[in-house]
Amino acid sequence: MKQLFLSLGIVAAFTACNKGKSSYTISGKLSNVKSGDTVILQKWAKEDKSDTAYADKDGKFTFTGSVAEPTPASLVVASTGQAVQSPTILFLEKGTITIGGTLEGVNGLTVNGGGTSNKENNTIQTILKSYYQPIKLLGDSLQAKMVNKDTTNVQALEARYMQLEQDQNNDVMHFIKTNTKSYVAAFYAFLFFNNSDNTVAIDSVYNKLDKTIQASYFGTKLKETSNRIKLADVIGKPAPDFTLQTPDNKLVSLSSLKGKYVLVDFWASWCGPCRKENPNVVNAYNQFKDKNFAILGVSLDEDKAAWQAAIAKDKLTWTHVSDLKGWQSNAAVLYHVESIPANFLLDKDGKIIAKNLRGEDLITTLSSIIK
Repeated sequence: MKQLFLSLGIVAAFTACNKGKSSYTISGKLSNVKSGDTVILQKWAKEDKSDTAYADKDGKFTFTGSVAEPTPASLVVASTGQAVQSPTILFLEKGTITIGGTLEGVNGLTVNGGGTSNKENNTIQTILKSYYQPIKLLGDSLQAKMVNKDTTNVQALEARYMQLEQDQNNDVMHFIKTNTKSYVAAFYAFLFFNNSDNTVAIDSVYNKLDKTIQASYFGTKLKETSNRIKLADVIGKPAPDFTLQTPDNKLVSLSSLKGKYVLVDFWASWCGPCRKENPNVVNAYNQFKDKNFAILGVSLDEDKAAWQAAIAKDKLTWTHVSDLKGWQSNAAVLYHVESIPANFLLDKDGKIIAKNLRGEDLITTLSSIIK
């Protein structure tokens, strides 16, 4: 979980106020924010949108909103075209939350108020921050030795570095396991296991969470992580079937392509890495399209016009489908797709034989199975 609180990826989030939600107010004042600076409140649930406020001459700003459950968020300040993001996480929950200090540095931002979730989050942030400096110093020392080709005490430093990381992980996991009714615990469990393939450990933590927390946004995401990993282990098993619409509103089922080698390709017009990879996919399609090979492009777009324009611009001449639900695409949920580009290669019987093939790997794999 290397330097967890600094490696957290930001994803957009925020929904409109609805009945049954709890209202919050954020009252902030940051010393390194100037009058007119844009302050962005970014939430961690993909379905939501970010909020924007503007600082006054004293660096003060205010956010108001509502959430269905305590929701993690981060602050980003944009000044003269440059954005500064705080590594500190806060939780949006019922009540008034006060934010002070500065966005610069791991100990710069202070978060007070709110309710139980922010108190719990401050506890785990304190744990994480206590490891930051010693881990950073060791990392910097090891990096300097590598640059200077100095092997003195390298093994001892590496052992100490790994031990500190393990101690950090143990402390975080202790918090998670002893706070089973905590939305904060579910959030950090999701982060902790997001790059893990240990489904036994993930399921063990998930099963100990309170039912309400299991049903929360990040409780659900934790379970989906386990399911996604398990799906990765089903190479050789039947690919789940789905039916979606083409741009001209015709229904196409994956099962209708059985009898061909099929690449199920998840992408979107707004996804830079997807668009960069598209020429490789075009090259593969052109090489094998006359050899019983098909591609089914599944878009995570929400804007139909943008989807169609990208298909035309990138010259993607195979079959395309989408339900225009973005990350909530039925097919993406079915295949536990949480990042794109992503793809699954099926044999003529509709069984998954490979996944996430990129560049030359795609051509090499197709060449080895399609004669």
